[in-house]
Parts: sequence; structure tokens; C-alpha cells
Amino acid sequence: MELAIGPLHRVAVHFPIALVLAAAVAEYLAMSRGERALRQAARYCVTFGAASALVAAATGYALAAALDPAGAHGELVERHRWTGVGLCAASALAAVLARRCERPDGGLAQLGYRLALWTAAALAALAAWQGGGLAHGL
Repeated sequence: MELAIGPLHRVAVHFPIALVLAAAVAEYLAMSRGERALRQAARYCVTFGAASALVAAATGYALAAALDPAGAHGELVERHRWTGVGLCAASALAAVLARRCERPDGGLAQLGYRLALWTAAALAALAAWQGGGLAHGL
């Protein structure tokens, strides 16, 4: 069963990368322009990005299970794995804090949300680079 979902990792990874990076850009634009619609878009993107990151992580673990840990890319696979775990955690935290920001007393949550979101965006970019190196040679 593990190997059956592993090949889906190459498809599943594109959703969290795109959604988390789009959320970070939308939040930045919302901050600079003060547009509520952009802030809402950012929060929807990070929520769906966090959910899709879990799917990408599950399929990635299944794919890595089929690899030889002592193989040529063993160290990069391990770094990529933990970068993906960090992305899952940061995007999930950002999604939770995004909901907390909507409350009237959500000022501190707003700061935490933005830090978690931009951390998730940086981790998404790093995981994408590492994954590209694994798929196409680094």
C-alpha cells in the first residue's frame, strides 16, 4: 500500500507550494494596500495549502520508503523530508492563527500568523528546490 501512493508525490507537491507562496504574496499585498479581499485570499490559500501539504507529506513518506536510505541521495532525501515536515507545521500554524486573527482581540495572533506564513513560504521554496534536485539531479 505504501508504494501505491508514493508516485502521487510528484503531483501532490505542486498544490502546497503554489498555495502557500500565493498566500504569502497576497498577505504582503494586503499589508501594503490594506485590501480586505487580499487578506481573505491569503487566509484561504494558506488553509488549503496546509491541507494539501499533509497530502504531499504522506505521499512523500511513501515514496521515500521505497528508496535506499544509503543511496546516492540519502542525505538530500532526509533534508527534504524534514523541510516538508516543517512546511506542514508552519502552514498548519498559520492556518490556525489566520482564523484567530478575525477576532477583535487578534493583534498578537496577526503577528504570529504572518511569521508562520512567511516561514512556511520560505520552507515551501526550499522544499521545492530540494525536490527538484532529487527529481532532476542536483
